Amino acid sequence: MSASRDQLALWAPTHAQRTIDSDVADPVARVLLDRSEPHLDHPFDYLVPAKLAERAQPGRRARVRLAGKLVDAWILERTDTTTHTGTLQPLSSVSHTVSVLTEQIYEVAREVAHRYAGVTAEVLAQAIPPRHGITEEKILEVGREVRFPDHHLGASAWETWRQGQAFLAHLAGGDSPRAVWQALPGLGEASPEAMMAAAVEACLASGRSVIVMAPTIDAVERAAQAVRERVGQGEPVEILHSRLAPSARYGAFMRALLGQTRVVIGMQSAVYAPLARLGLIVMWDDGADAYASRRAPYVHARVAAVTRARHARCGLLIGSYARTCASQLLVESGWAHPISPPIAHVRAATPQVDIIDDEWRAQRGGSGKGRIPARVQAIVREALRAGPVLVHVPRAGYIPVIRCGECGASARCGSCGGPLAAQRGGAIACAWCGRDGEMTACAQCGKRRWRAGRVGSERTAEELGRAFAGTPVISSSSDAGVIDSLDSRPRLIVATAGAEPHVEGGYAAGLILDAHVLLARPELWVPEEALRRWFAIGALVRPTGRLLIVGDVSTRLAQTCIRWDGTGLAASALEERRALAFPPVARLATVSGDERDVADFLARLDPHLPVLGPLPSERAGEARAIVRAKPDESHEFTDELLRVAAARSISRLRRVRIQVDPATM
Repeated sequence: MSASRDQLALWAPTHAQRTIDSDVADPVARVLLDRSEPHLDHPFDYLVPAKLAERAQPGRRARVRLAGKLVDAWILERTDTTTHTGTLQPLSSVSHTVSVLTEQIYEVAREVAHRYAGVTAEVLAQAIPPRHGITEEKILEVGREVRFPDHHLGASAWETWRQGQAFLAHLAGGDSPRAVWQALPGLGEASPEAMMAAAVEACLASGRSVIVMAPTIDAVERAAQAVRERVGQGEPVEILHSRLAPSARYGAFMRALLGQTRVVIGMQSAVYAPLARLGLIVMWDDGADAYASRRAPYVHARVAAVTRARHARCGLLIGSYARTCASQLLVESGWAHPISPPIAHVRAATPQVDIIDDEWRAQRGGSGKGRIPARVQAIVREALRAGPVLVHVPRAGYIPVIRCGECGASARCGSCGGPLAAQRGGAIACAWCGRDGEMTACAQCGKRRWRAGRVGSERTAEELGRAFAGTPVISSSSDAGVIDSLDSRPRLIVATAGAEPHVEGGYAAGLILDAHVLLARPELWVPEEALRRWFAIGALVRPTGRLLIVGDVSTRLAQTCIRWDGTGLAASALEERRALAFPPVARLATVSGDERDVADFLARLDPHLPVLGPLPSERAGEARAIVRAKPDESHEFTDELLRVAAARSISRLRRVRIQVDPATM
């Protein structure tokens, strides 16, 4: 593996190269320390003692001494030269008996870490599971050579999609096409899982391997089932996700490394699966927040997938019901081709969408009032005759909203129309513009009886239990427990985002309550996130059913939902990002932490970099600032962030939290 000279040059002095004379061939082990300090994120040279000469191979984990302490490290390469001026310290031990860090994964991790102004070792910690010695020994003892079955390009639902069949044909022929795919709801061979499985089969037909990424464990399991049904039992399929025991996860990793499988399906870390001859990466629902790592350096799996595809020179297929701004940029830049469904397919595969906004309520008079208007309740009752109805509510704790105690309508700001919410200390303010709220009469019913309450699944279930007496009401959420699947008996299922159970044959109707709660959030991504969530809910509803969205929705977003336009909003949102110089078009970073640490970090930065803030954060004593990159200086921007982080690290100052292009802004 090549040394990270570009990062080393940021803070480490260079010296003349010299040759090390030894009886050991290539006596210098160039290692990467498994440390999180930014100033240590570059290769160090150690001496290979004779007793470790055979074992100390690139890609294996070693133990070395640093400032008198034993620390873990990765062996990157063996050589006979060094630029170190003093006496080289010897390796203390080598733990692995097999090289688990491949050169490609190291290069991907290094590039991704640099892009996010982070540390390579922290990316590798997410890419390579902890060693499980017993599992490793068992797999190496068996050491069987797998004879994979032959595959061919078979019939699939892709045949009726624009550019869809051509994408699969290129894959099967050994090419590496890249595409952004607007998927549609469907069952059987028309389901997204079945279509992804057909893409997997096409890649296997070329003799290459495949990675499939999904945002949740449930989605991983569904994708794996579809792939197994498509490719047959003779093709081993490995799964990687957080619910696996350490031995199972390490076993799947080892089988991928040793060439005993060609298909790995998993969550965000699956992008680093060490498959040889990688031909395709499939990423489903790239806008899901599960893809944005909550661990430093806060890498988004989409960026990791694009980086891996470039290094492996493999194909990439990003699929979703609603396209993200980042995927739209891949299309507009020409890096990826769009794959869109025919209009007739859209109409046939999607439910009717109704927007229950203020205009709708006004047109229906008394039957349009309340959190769940009487007319909406009538539609739900009718749907319950045909099957279950899904009721979606915002995740508990989003906003402590102020509602009318008479009809349930939201209290709105007199300045901008945003929702009023209870702030810390009891003050009432607008969630959009921040102005103090004045509690006037309710715009819906004229009453002045207000109450505060969190919009959540438990309260909603209680309301539905009263409104639909005799109908079973089931909750699926992180608090009540997530239900994976249910049968098609009539009932009401109240679920939070990502916890919606799958029902065989689909729901008879879907009801999205309090849509304005999500839309009231200040983040720039709110419209595309709302569309992503609502389309995901609509995809669970039968094509003959109805999707009712209750809440004040902008005309643009409402029309997008009604037309089931999965690409138009992304294009217009990307234009807004260009105008505002926000990601993914422009680069920026948030710097947060202790007020003094943030101030010191900003003081050390290039003064020509635009800085917004710092401002106090929600945590006492902490602050947050936004640093913008100059136009066309993306690489230099992260270089500068790394330089300052390393300088502070050398001084043993507390590390600040740097998030480059955060998903939520």
